[in-house]
Amino acid sequence: MENRVYDLGVPVSSFNSQLLARILDSGYQCVAVNHSVNIDDFNFTLKSDDAVMRKKTKEERQNMRSSLVSQLQPKTMDELNKCFDESHAFRATIQPPAVVFTPMVFRRITLYCENPSLAGLFFRDFGEMLNAYDVVSLTPLTPDALSYATEQTLPIDMITIDYTKTSDLRLTSKQCSTLLSHGLHLELQLSPILRHGQAGTSACSNFAHFITNLLTVTRSSFKKALVFSSGATSGWEVRRPLALASILACLGVHPEQIVHHAFTRGPCAVVTHGLWRSRTAHGASTILRLLSMPNVVSIREVNESNEVPAKKQKL
Repeated sequence: MENRVYDLGVPVSSFNSQLLARILDSGYQCVAVNHSVNIDDFNFTLKSDDAVMRKKTKEERQNMRSSLVSQLQPKTMDELNKCFDESHAFRATIQPPAVVFTPMVFRRITLYCENPSLAGLFFRDFGEMLNAYDVVSLTPLTPDALSYATEQTLPIDMITIDYTKTSDLRLTSKQCSTLLSHGLHLELQLSPILRHGQAGTSACSNFAHFITNLLTVTRSSFKKALVFSSGATSGWEVRRPLALASILACLGVHPEQIVHHAFTRGPCAVVTHGLWRSRTAHGASTILRLLSMPNVVSIREVNESNEVPAKKQKL
């Protein structure tokens, strides 16, 4: 699985068979469908008309909890497999017989956090529901949330930096070392730098400043913790990995081996970390061994009640 090309950042709101076909035609073999949830919605206080903070009533808390539970529900594998089957009709290229593996679709959730004081309560109450996802990412929106994400041991697999909204997020050398010790990766989504107009220019500037500062203050081993994904909301935001390597080189990402690792082994390590985190019933090591087989498309849990008991044989 380390040699496959990954895109772990396709928003679920824009995920469809046509976009999936475009991604597969661009050379990606593993795709993650990304759900987004805001942790700050899990808040027991609110501001009234008189600007006075008050606690939420029991009914309001129940409605808030029900809303978050519905947001945390992932797409079923049947839905994803159906979308994958329908994507064949939109493919521009046909896979040759020499292809030794089948594309895979994973489920991912991204948690946005601005107030770190709410994160602990969120993970305590909803941490088990996160195990339904193959990849869990946390996007800190403030420096305090970034410090919390790097210093605390959280049930996540990587940290995503949203460089389009904030320009004051800077990782220190100590935070990078802590992130590595926790086995986490750092993700940057590339669709903002491909957009036209002022939004794309601003995104390129923020990306260049962030990546230059990051590669300057960190040691060389941290380069292997980088993960690049598309975050594409439409087909024209999808680029081939070689084209993205040229764009990233202009923005300060050197050498090219960093980009190759960020599209292959880095995302593979994230998926591996997610399997260990979720503590699957079959065991993460067994699943990883099965996923590396070319004839395995997906792995599903078997209902023991539907199994046919084997006949006992005398030894």
